[in-house]
Amino acid sequence: MLKITPAHDPNDFEVGKRHGLPQIDVMTDDAHMNEAAGKYAGLDRFVARARVIADLEELGLMDHISEHTHRWGLATGARRLWNRAFSTQWFMKMKPLAEDARKAVTGAFGPAAEIEVVPDNQRDHFAAVV
Repeated sequence: MLKITPAHDPNDFEVGKRHGLPQIDVMTDDAHMNEAAGKYAGLDRFVARARVIADLEELGLMDHISEHTHRWGLATGARRLWNRAFSTQWFMKMKPLAEDARKAVTGAFGPAAEIEVVPDNQRDHFAAVV
């Protein structure tokens, strides 16, 4: 048996794509289980993990659990575990921003000019981090 998570792991994504497997994402952006997780929906990922283990043990399906070390990302701003997930990415044209930054630094906008680098939808999060 092999576990494949096409919506979670980049390698599994490629395997899933080759074999036409669905990309089922069971987590919300705040690391809780969503409706695709069935009876675990709404639970925090760590609570859900403990409940899955308990359910497997109760059914006599758990062989053993072993500890192993691996790299796990931390979200830079929040300093908490980061779960891989495929999502829409956005990119910015940097040349226009760099030109505005140059003008702000050299005073081309006037003495009261300042450049804003935090998107409106990130202000609350950014303020909490700094």
